[in-house]
Amino acid sequence: MRIDQLTLRAAGGALLLLSLVLLLVDLTRFFEEPIHYMLLGGLGPVVRCVFAATGLLLVLAARPLGHALDPEHRRRAVAVLLGVHGAALVVFAFTTPTYSTALGERAINVVTPASAAVGELALLVASTVLPAAMIVQAARWRRAETTAPRAKGAFVAAVVSLWASLAYSLADQHTLPAPGLWQRIAFVVAWGWLAALLLRTAGGLTSGSADTRR
Repeated sequence: MRIDQLTLRAAGGALLLLSLVLLLVDLTRFFEEPIHYMLLGGLGPVVRCVFAATGLLLVLAARPLGHALDPEHRRRAVAVLLGVHGAALVVFAFTTPTYSTALGERAINVVTPASAAVGELALLVASTVLPAAMIVQAARWRRAETTAPRAKGAFVAAVVSLWASLAYSLADQHTLPAPGLWQRIAFVVAWGWLAALLLRTAGGLTSGSADTRR
């Protein structure tokens, strides 16, 4: 197996694993608490490792995926955006969120301002650049009749992810309920699409296809 195939498959599998982590870890706080709370508690180190490993694999997979999607290297936007997304996941894995704790009859916030701000920014970047990459690739696929159905799927997934991110922002401001649910939907939908693309691309390379854009 070629190194690029192995990298693409590892990144796709890591995304599926990370999606399962978001959906199955800490079900008691699934709806109400955002993703960054998963970094706390007994499973926090495991969650950090999964985020960091997935981000690193995405950074490594960005170049071979970009080459497979555009062998002539004329357009690198998708590869760059995916690399930024992976880097943002790595940064997020090493941040410390704010959290609340009980002190007598009062609930106080334990704050680490710099690290918390970096983590929130990393998640914001991650939730923005991946749908952007999906829309860019959808626009490219739309130009050819053979890839038009794939363009529709990418565009729909991007819109759902962005809409869920907006819903999370509103829920975080107490305008909508269940902020944790909306944030998980935003990431899992986008990661599901990207994992499918990575695994399909790896399969195309295995079969000897020279053009995975079809």
